[in-house]
Amino acid sequence: MRKILTNIYVVHFILFTMFFMSCKKTDDVMLGDITLLYAVLKQSDIHFIGNKYENNANKPYYWDGLPHFLEKNGYDDGYTTALAYENGISYIAGHLENSGNLMSVYWSTDGNFIELSSDFVEYDIAVKNGNTYIGGCKKDYINNTSTPGYFLNEKWYALKNIGTGNTGCVYSILPTADSVLAGGYSNDGSGYSKPVYWHKDVINELPTAYFSGSVSSIFLYGNAIYAAGTNDAAGLGYWKNNTWISIDGNRDESVDSMYVSADKVYLLAGFAYWENRTRNALHVGDFWNTEMKTLLLHGDDVYVGGIGEWSTGDMRAGFWKNTEGFYVFSKRDSFSNLNDMIIVE
Repeated sequence: MRKILTNIYVVHFILFTMFFMSCKKTDDVMLGDITLLYAVLKQSDIHFIGNKYENNANKPYYWDGLPHFLEKNGYDDGYTTALAYENGISYIAGHLENSGNLMSVYWSTDGNFIELSSDFVEYDIAVKNGNTYIGGCKKDYINNTSTPGYFLNEKWYALKNIGTGNTGCVYSILPTADSVLAGGYSNDGSGYSKPVYWHKDVINELPTAYFSGSVSSIFLYGNAIYAAGTNDAAGLGYWKNNTWISIDGNRDESVDSMYVSADKVYLLAGFAYWENRTRNALHVGDFWNTEMKTLLLHGDDVYVGGIGEWSTGDMRAGFWKNTEGFYVFSKRDSFSNLNDMIIVE
């Protein structure tokens, strides 16, 4: 372990000051028919991760009101994937690359840098009681197969595939009181990728409308297991305790992120988020391209982190709050990539 997280030079950006998590229009700028709402935030409220392309290389970074480049350990390029937070420390999963050679890693803001494996592809990270869980799959590039599983700190735990299947992956991971809950897909041996979740190392196949699907987000609320992702030909919905709950059978959309609170299920899909069966469209205006990465709930407010890009190539990292406009972190596009986001208490 080495101390690796360092503050970099401060790029020109607006210092955000106001009450906790409140946002308002300040010095807004029109680009097309999108108004950039410069968020008035305390520096520590919203953290996100991304990559910055500079001098012919991708540099991974972490943003907590200031940008911090992350250690690349001699590799040419670095990429961030997922972000978790516990007790004042942020944990970042990602990978490094040199001429096609990959190394999965994770960083933490208390100064740790851990290299995991050259054949592991990471998709999600979670932390509990200081232990880090990174879900993904180990690739066998010769036989074109993959083993689903996760790293607990630096130890690898393989999970089973369905039947005779030899390919699967974990896309979402959540440590529970006595085990690990993970969602993803597994090939059933006949060519179909099935949506599955693993609980206490037991694989559970979820029902599909056609043949294929996958789980991109897993959530535990009380004793109920919620899963969402793709269910081919079934439209939009989610699974609750192995039962498919249809929201809109006419929308062939995958769920990118899910959150469950009390009697409400929130789904991020397409250019909107759903609160139970109510669709809330996010304002995208004349964005040439948008990427909506993650959905978070803070109090009664819904936050969707993502990227907005115009046809001019101008790009911003930011978030939608409820159905309001797109709030950006900086007027400049120097740090305009967002892969994951958290709200810090």
